[in-house]
Amino acid sequence: MAEGHGSQLKPAPAKLKSEVSKYFMFKGSDGKDEFDKTTVVCKLCPQELRFCNDTTNLRNHLSRRHADKLFGFSDSGQQRLDVAFACKLQSDSPRAKKITEAIAMLICKDLRPYNIVENEGFQNLIKVLEPRYVMVTRKCLSEMVIPKKYAEVKTNVESSQQNELPLRVTAGHKGRLTRMSP
Repeated sequence: MAEGHGSQLKPAPAKLKSEVSKYFMFKGSDGKDEFDKTTVVCKLCPQELRFCNDTTNLRNHLSRRHADKLFGFSDSGQQRLDVAFACKLQSDSPRAKKITEAIAMLICKDLRPYNIVENEGFQNLIKVLEPRYVMVTRKCLSEMVIPKKYAEVKTNVESSQQNELPLRVTAGHKGRLTRMSP
């Protein structure tokens, strides 16, 4: 804690709701409840900073001198993007499910091997597109995701065939194939 200043140090007033303010103290006037509203002292080092009714200077000081003490929230209380993207997607989240299904469709439609998910280039592509996604394993793809997709497609094909007329193909005039009704 920063001590040894000629003035007494006082905590930031309650009206300063920023996470940044908890790292700074205001210089108080000796023996008075008032404090200097233009100067703050860092609790982590003895440096005095100018305070201009916002936390920009304070935040800059923390990022330059005490980066390890940074926090995950902005002044508005919203989570910062770098912190939000640091947490991984749950495998049962809608976004993760959609990505996993897209990978399965790529494997099926383009006749790719399951181990494509282990390739460095493919993993890099997915990381760029969705940094929070945890790569699906080839075992999961081969034993769960693709068999499920196969069953869905098979059911759709069978149901669409039931709705269609039976197909009899004959070689018509000049070798053209024609559909004949039953």
